[in-house]
Amino acid sequence: MTGSADPKVTFGLYLADLRVQRGRELGELSRTTRIPETLLQALEYGDAERLPDRVFVANFLRAYAEELGLRQDDLELRFYGAYGRPAEQDPAVLERARQRRARWQAVGVLVVALLGLAVFLWLNRPVPR
Repeated sequence: MTGSADPKVTFGLYLADLRVQRGRELGELSRTTRIPETLLQALEYGDAERLPDRVFVANFLRAYAEELGLRQDDLELRFYGAYGRPAEQDPAVLERARQRRARWQAVGVLVVALLGLAVFLWLNRPVPR
């Protein structure tokens, strides 16, 4: 049977290899990073079902990188390459959200301008004598 390796497992093996190269045990890394050993195992085994939300995993990767002297951005890119980007970080989703904010900001500015104009006209109305 031919086929490529599961990218999640490949990423996990990459993490485990980096840890072993630096002479660190999983339990020791768990204590110093305060990441439960079971979650470190899930990362290193590519077991996505045992991992929490991506926000937490990003924090785990930050601590993992810092503790092993690795580049955090490199680990994150490799992680997203294996697991995919979360929807909120997808460039298309971010662009749509930015456009929605820009539209609402424009509407807000227009409403404030119209209210200002209305107040100005009301204060400068001709006063009957």
